[in-house]
Amino acid sequence: MKITRITTVLLLSILLMSSISCGGPSILKPKVSYIPSGWYLENEKPYGEWPDEENGYLYYWGPGEEDGVMIRYGTIPSELVGKEADSEALIDWFSDDSEETGVMTLDGEVAGYALRHYSWEGAWDRYDYTLNVVFIKNGTFIWVNATYYEGEKSEVMSLIESVTF
Repeated sequence: MKITRITTVLLLSILLMSSISCGGPSILKPKVSYIPSGWYLENEKPYGEWPDEENGYLYYWGPGEEDGVMIRYGTIPSELVGKEADSEALIDWFSDDSEETGVMTLDGEVAGYALRHYSWEGAWDRYDYTLNVVFIKNGTFIWVNATYYEGEKSEVMSLIESVTF
């Protein structure tokens, strides 16, 4: 009787440990510690909610008609595996026709960014910006996509710089 109990406990322990070790990577949901005045969390989708989706997201909407920050998070794309701190690889991941690219630090990690400017002349006479930022933290891939008017840059950057785990 005592041997049966010990054997059962031992087998259950082995099954529990194997299921934990085979569970795959743990994807962490980022936290935003600063939301500028007039901004709000409009929508979010947890990672893994839909099996065919590769990432979760948080979407913050600002006071302007086009001001928004989407923070996608999920598994590391295959082309970035092993290149988590390679600034060139992070920038090249979303290579496009950006006017400015570079490196910044977010939550203690190297992040690549690309900034694109759009000029609207005539009725609006303003500049719009699209900023893409990519970094990897604790096995979680983060891609921030922000669209904003010229006057909203400091609010957008403050929100982005407050992303942590």
